[in-house]
Amino acid sequence: TSLLFSPYDYSPLMEIKHRASALLLLVFFLTCQLLPAPLLVSAHILTSTAANGGGGGEPNQQLQTYIVNVRKPGHMVFASHGDRVDWYKSFLPSLTLDSGEPRLVYSYEHAISGFAARLTPAEVEAMRRVEGFLLAEEDEPLELRTTHTQQMLGLRRAGGLWERTNMGEGAIVGVVDTGVFPDHPSFKDKRMPPKPSSWNGGCDFGPGVCNNKLITARVFNESAVGPSTPEDKASHGTHVASIAAGNFVDNAEVSGAACGIAAGAAPRAYLAVYKAVSHADGLRAIDQAINDGVDVINLSIGRAGSHPYHNDNFAIAALSAVKNGIFVAVAAGNAGPGRGSIKDTAPWTLSVGASTTDRVMKASLRLGDGQVIHAESKLQYYKVNGTAFPLVYPGDGRPVDVKNCSDMAHGGVDVKGKIVMCMTWGGGDLNDFGRGCNVIDADGVAMVLMNHQFQGSSILYDDDMCVAAVQVRYQDAETIKAYVRSSPNPTMSIRLIGTKLGARPYPAVAHFSSRGPSTVNNGVLKPDILGPGVNIVGGSTWDLHPFKFSSGTSMAAPHLTGIGALLRRSHPDWSPAAIKSAIMTTSDTMDSTGNPIVDETGHPANLFATGAGHVNPNRADDPGLVYDMEFDDYIPYLCGLGYTKDEVDAIARDAVDCSTVVNITGEQLNYPSFFVYLGSSPKSVQRTVTNVGPARSSYTLSFDQPADVWVSVFPRRLDFTGKNQKRSFTVTFAPAIPLNRRPGDVVEGQLKWTSGHSVVRSPISVNFV
Repeated sequence: TSLLFSPYDYSPLMEIKHRASALLLLVFFLTCQLLPAPLLVSAHILTSTAANGGGGGEPNQQLQTYIVNVRKPGHMVFASHGDRVDWYKSFLPSLTLDSGEPRLVYSYEHAISGFAARLTPAEVEAMRRVEGFLLAEEDEPLELRTTHTQQMLGLRRAGGLWERTNMGEGAIVGVVDTGVFPDHPSFKDKRMPPKPSSWNGGCDFGPGVCNNKLITARVFNESAVGPSTPEDKASHGTHVASIAAGNFVDNAEVSGAACGIAAGAAPRAYLAVYKAVSHADGLRAIDQAINDGVDVINLSIGRAGSHPYHNDNFAIAALSAVKNGIFVAVAAGNAGPGRGSIKDTAPWTLSVGASTTDRVMKASLRLGDGQVIHAESKLQYYKVNGTAFPLVYPGDGRPVDVKNCSDMAHGGVDVKGKIVMCMTWGGGDLNDFGRGCNVIDADGVAMVLMNHQFQGSSILYDDDMCVAAVQVRYQDAETIKAYVRSSPNPTMSIRLIGTKLGARPYPAVAHFSSRGPSTVNNGVLKPDILGPGVNIVGGSTWDLHPFKFSSGTSMAAPHLTGIGALLRRSHPDWSPAAIKSAIMTTSDTMDSTGNPIVDETGHPANLFATGAGHVNPNRADDPGLVYDMEFDDYIPYLCGLGYTKDEVDAIARDAVDCSTVVNITGEQLNYPSFFVYLGSSPKSVQRTVTNVGPARSSYTLSFDQPADVWVSVFPRRLDFTGKNQKRSFTVTFAPAIPLNRRPGDVVEGQLKWTSGHSVVRSPISVNFV
């Protein structure tokens, strides 16, 4: 299996890097000073490829793994899963291949109605004529989409969500990812209660490996040659699992920095990890997680791109999980900051974008003209402090490979004894470690990584490098470039300051975090929420370096998965939609300075970047009102998407008669946010809220009206006399007259229901058409 990496991925360390870093780590494990603040954990984005098997020949005869969706006839009843498997096999041209290998790869019971099998395109075409066949698609590789963060999120606060739920004790967190490193200290079962007596999840590591923390570890890898285990070879799954529910680990650190106590968002929750490599594997993993009975599922993996739901079996599987009462958090994707780059678009999942935290590995740069530049560096152990060196930018006016220092000759520029300026990763296949080696191989003394404009102020800590390295924001990079161009003998000194907490402002949206709007969900605002996802400390699979920094929405999602587990323990009667609503309507829209959350440019971020806002776990535990939905509430929405009957049946995993329901758009779903397409005529949408706060309570309306839109709400007051009582209201949007907006313009506002107990806030995005 080969692994492909994005710029936000963990990059597998080369053997030479292991050896160089190990010597440094032996020193810094001894020097790390324990901070009073604790730590939390997260992961990154990675793509793996797996062969589908099958030989050559004509394209129409090449054997591949296909995922097939089927519809069970209404008269058919399965007495057992074996009966279901037999029915699946009836679709196959034969039970085995010429090699004797079984055609059937996976039979799905819960995730989708269907199976994965080894077939040729011609055989799939013939299968389309079989009664019950709905859809088929080729299998594909999966795209993989913290230390101090639980302190920043307020989870440790007296009376906070950790205290109220005993840190999630009893909840079962399911993680579908690249596997797990079972010997990692985050997965030790110190102070964990025995696993539930009813739990029957398996452990593919064999006897004695799983424990009362890691209660299940399964592997699904149909492309594997020989035995396969759930062991994580990429660090992604280990990192993600440790963020969501890692146990407490003292003296955690990364290269001598960010020292503290590591813990996941729900450190007393159980972990069930399901290793998957391909799309078909992932579906089988979700199927097993549903069957095992997990409480929440984290998906920091998924298909590349955004797809209609009938072509997105992960979305179908997530809907099945929700139908079974399982809360599902999904990484929004790392394709930002471009508009419409969102990958998880389904209204039944919580789509999580990535934000910065208040912890920085601080450095200070002094230019020869006296200017002082703020920088950051994970590599706090290099002895470069205070000494001024000549400064050079070999890439100025030269090709990209010289600009980013991937050219070993640096364009013929002499860098010996100098600090070398390099652009950050902007494409290509050489990571920062390799570029740092190019600098030191040419006898450079240090490297200054400079952000591109699209990266703005986002700084991501990369792996260990061969050379002292610092990184600067885009505007600061421009300042340094201007100085070098204007000075005949430019110099710079670097001072490494160390770990600093409370950096302001925070949070901010990470530049890589995927943005809305969705092109496939027909009126649902995405992403839903922001969570910590930049420079998150989490578990690594390397014994000598058990923790590492990673950035990505892969890290943000498990924070929300862990918080979902805490809320499930606090409110066992809440549906997945209620948990999602509580998280969204109580989120923060202001940063630590009291100003609107900004994006990588330093300007206020729009709703397509932030969703409802940044998660506030303690407030989510007591939201007052929730916008609730059950499985059947999604059927009118599916019918309103314009899909064929077969496509709707595949998504619902059952026969659906859309003529018997009122078809609706995403605008009309009972969603905690408002996304409206507005033309020249008014548009009305209805919402229903459920009282989960004090039995007797009254809520009054207020809203920030979007520019050039007239908004009216009826009624303007909601009165409740009991718990779980429901009240409905209608919101009408009308364009202002005269209309000063053009098609494609977007305006924003918010609607709030306020009682003496709670503020229930929903963002509003109006899109002119």
